[in-house]
Amino acid sequence: MHAFLTLKAGILLILGRADEAIDAARNAQRWPSCTAWAWMQEAAALASVNRHDEARAAMLHAQGLQPDVSLRWLRALLPLAPGVDIEPYFDAMRKAGLPD
Repeated sequence: MHAFLTLKAGILLILGRADEAIDAARNAQRWPSCTAWAWMQEAAALASVNRHDEARAAMLHAQGLQPDVSLRWLRALLPLAPGVDIEPYFDAMRKAGLPD
């Protein structure tokens, strides 16, 4: 369930529905098997609505769970279809404190 909710948070963020993305990410975090992804999604969603202190805190939590996470890692991991622009998603991750 945490994976579904985390994916939902990312999709909502890409669709520009940050408040819903925050809720979905926080719901994912309630599951004991949750990974750093949920905090990364929350961080990006918070950054996209200029809640930068909260975003940085969420990103620090994610980095505590997965210290090697970076934008480079994220770009390599996400399969993107030609013509799909998710730069705003990566920008939000950057604003939340995810290193290049």
